Amino acid sequence: MDDFDDDAARELLRPLDGDPHQPSTVEVDGLLRAGRRRVRRRRLLAGGGLAATTAVVLVAVPVTLAAVRDGEPTAPDPDTGQAAQPGPDRGDPTPDDRHTDGSTPPPVPTRCTPYRLPLPDGATESQVLDGDPTGRYLVGVARDARTARTWTLRWDRGVMTVLEPPTTDPPRLLVNSQGVVAGDGLAVRDGTAVQLSWVYRDGRYVDLTDPNGNHLGGVLDLNERGDVLGGTHTFAYQGVPAGTKGGPTGTPAGGAGTPGGPAASPGGGRSDGYLNVPGRDPRIWAPGAEQNPTRLASGMGSPNATGIDDDGTVVGGIVEYDWSGADRAARMTVWAPDGTARTLAPPPRHGATTATLSIRGGWVLGWSVAPSGGEAKFVPTRWNLRTGEATPLTGLDWVTAINRYGWVAGFVRDASGVETPAVLAGERPLVLPLPAGAVPGKEGPAAVSVSDDGRVVGGLVSVGPDDSATAAVRWACE
Repeated sequence: MDDFDDDAARELLRPLDGDPHQPSTVEVDGLLRAGRRRVRRRRLLAGGGLAATTAVVLVAVPVTLAAVRDGEPTAPDPDTGQAAQPGPDRGDPTPDDRHTDGSTPPPVPTRCTPYRLPLPDGATESQVLDGDPTGRYLVGVARDARTARTWTLRWDRGVMTVLEPPTTDPPRLLVNSQGVVAGDGLAVRDGTAVQLSWVYRDGRYVDLTDPNGNHLGGVLDLNERGDVLGGTHTFAYQGVPAGTKGGPTGTPAGGAGTPGGPAASPGGGRSDGYLNVPGRDPRIWAPGAEQNPTRLASGMGSPNATGIDDDGTVVGGIVEYDWSGADRAARMTVWAPDGTARTLAPPPRHGATTATLSIRGGWVLGWSVAPSGGEAKFVPTRWNLRTGEATPLTGLDWVTAINRYGWVAGFVRDASGVETPAVLAGERPLVLPLPAGAVPGKEGPAAVSVSDDGRVVGGLVSVGPDDSATAAVRWACE
């Protein structure tokens, strides 16, 4: 890719500065951006950190991280004022294989204890972005709101390690039970601002590319085998998909290899006459094949994959467009490991939406469109691939992650709009208690991961005056 000046870079990366306009009435931008096991970005990154990162990348100023390096975890310091994290030496149960291997359903927890996760010196706000199925690892980000300094973090049973990925302030982070971490974000390579995807495995970072070294887009999911699901960002001009009659044959000038912008739903968000459509042309990077991904066969239409199970089953959607670029049909889709595809039916009398489908152990978590006489109402929905049953989840107002028993993490919202982290493991949600110093929040609190045995939940709560910041939290449940 050719070098470009600051003005050109700002023009190209403008979609990163805000939410794109959403022309579709079915595909909601906020739903897709939530993604598997990730909460809405809100204040910490979308409100300041990401914009600050864009500025850092454009002027090629590296973000300085704390002195703690990869592989050198720092134990919680009681002098910091943060609660000590539960661990094997403090009575916290280690993962139970009877439940993590799927052979025996775990008992539903009745009580959870919250712990604020330790942070680097100077960090004023933080959030958990993902957790592994055993509950051992959580990953997230922290930021100093005064200086815009950011940290990428992995917690091992509550013990913090500062990671140093090749991108600044990664908007997506994923972790599995081997401690493998995948992420994406912005970086400067040879004076050029690019978006990179990467995986951290065996103590080193590896870029996710094609055989020619081209960076193909962002990460979407990571399974227990270490397979990374990703998708490219494509562009269409003035509502006409690229490559169709009346549209360009490639990406806009200066855009080759530089996908930008937060995830948007199929049909895209408009920016300067272009449709920015991420998550298309899904690829899977297997361990040891970080430069040789396999392409997901899609059949008719444009695929938008969002989740991958441990056996390689992929979920997402296929969207068909008419000549104007508008959505003509959207089908929730499941791709078996052999590549065969089938449509995932919504609950009775509900409509389909391809926004954010995640998968774990044959359970699919996503959204359907409830029947209504006016504006579309999106309902959290769970599918059992073994039985084909589709169930609207009325117990949670927002969903973010699912475990192998179909338990769901998210939040509940009261009549005044206050959101509280919660887990649905049965008919009624288990509302999670807030740690000391947390405040009722309307723009942040959520559970974003739940372990397979149900004993560890990761998430974030609101802190600070007037719900002004978020804090990363680990709940130990029994």
